[in-house]
Amino acid sequence: NSDVLPLVYLKIENKIFNAVKIVNFQPNKIFLEFEAPGEGILVFNDAFYSGWRGFMDEKEKKLFQVEDIFKGIDIEAGVHRAVFKYMPLFATPF
Repeated sequence: NSDVLPLVYLKIENKIFNAVKIVNFQPNKIFLEFEAPGEGILVFNDAFYSGWRGFMDEKEKKLFQVEDIFKGIDIEAGVHRAVFKYMPLFATPF
């Protein structure tokens, strides 16, 4: 079905790009590689929940809600590596 969104995708100028390679998928983290043709959003098609954090090119990026339910981070054009990690406050050292 062409109406089903991929698990992870790029959203650039309201267009969906299925150009993200899932390098490693674990229950609490997902490692990704992609080449973005322009500025936009990397979307993880999974429910936004506190405790998830986003990283791109080894730098933490602000994670925000996309379409009121999914999680995403802003991206720039170019080749990138990204990670979404679940790091709940109760498991994070002070």
